[in-house]
Amino acid sequence: MIVHLPSQGEQSSNPVIEWNSTAQRFDKIGTQVCNDGSGCTIATQAAEPYSTETLFNNGRRFLSFDIPGIGFTGLPLEDFENGNIYKAPTNGTEIRIFTNAIEAPSSGASTLTLYCFDQCPVQVDGTIANYSTNENVESIKYTIVMDIDAQSPYILLGPTGTVDGNNQLTDVSETPSISMANNGIWELFTTNSRAERFAEPVFYSWQAGNNQWQQYITFQDSDGNLTAFDAPLKLIYTDDDNTEKYVQYEGFGRISGIPEVCKNIQTGEEVNCYDNNANTEDVIFEPRYNLDDDAANQPLTTLDGQSEYYSKQLEKAQIMSPLTGDDKTACIAALSSTMAQAEAETLPTVAAYWTNPSLGAKPTDAKSTDANNHIISGS
Repeated sequence: MIVHLPSQGEQSSNPVIEWNSTAQRFDKIGTQVCNDGSGCTIATQAAEPYSTETLFNNGRRFLSFDIPGIGFTGLPLEDFENGNIYKAPTNGTEIRIFTNAIEAPSSGASTLTLYCFDQCPVQVDGTIANYSTNENVESIKYTIVMDIDAQSPYILLGPTGTVDGNNQLTDVSETPSISMANNGIWELFTTNSRAERFAEPVFYSWQAGNNQWQQYITFQDSDGNLTAFDAPLKLIYTDDDNTEKYVQYEGFGRISGIPEVCKNIQTGEEVNCYDNNANTEDVIFEPRYNLDDDAANQPLTTLDGQSEYYSKQLEKAQIMSPLTGDDKTACIAALSSTMAQAEAETLPTVAAYWTNPSLGAKPTDAKSTDANNHIISGS
């Protein structure tokens, strides 16, 4: 099992870890660098032990990752039975599979009441900051008005609070009233019990911001009803080596999930996309593989294998790199021979093939007009 830890922010460097079943631990095998607008690349390295306890100490209670074709899951790092302490994963650790679904607003929908326990935005003295629950505050209540006809629809409302000298929450308001429109919360639950929250079959995440992927965008019809859109279509592509690869169709001309690398077009070698010397016109992003145009033999299939889809490349590129060694020598010799033949050719002269045409005398014009100065005849 290989895990790409999620990116934090528009540009970030995150470890890629792999489960070592012999030592019953995670090993770091690379680093994934992601940049907004240009994708992610991975630099591999020799395996070395990776501490998930550090993640736990930084507030991570689950190691979250995506199993292609199945869904999201979380490997628990907390010993829930014995309190808020670290529990190292083993070969026998159970994991739960989560699937994503959008909780969309609608006309006449009710208010969604949720509770947060860790890294929860609360307004204290007019400033919103993240706090975690403690012995004084067991849970923090939030609401989302799901009715699009309400005054403030689809906005996360949170509480005000007070803190002690150690900046720990001592109290929060019972009724959420502060807009948390630009604050994200990773884990929200329908239960207000810290001990029982992970027994819940569903948890919620709230994201909001100026980026398109942080917003819910849809259309209303003439009756005011929201239009439903199909979710991205997850597909399996089987290559010539009979290896299955998972991709996602997001609309016309948009298929995501194909990893990319950076290459120097002068040398054909892979380079680190984020080295200082990589930001040149010689370095381009190149997909690790392309979907075959041979639709009859290699269709894309749905995860359940019940449907087939066919793809056709809209754009193609051919990258040419300089020849080296014997290939370069042979090319120069062939080109030199061709140039020599061209130089030996004699071009024809214009006089030998051109005769000025005889067009004759220029015709004269004669016009007559009517009373309204309209031309009625002419030659």
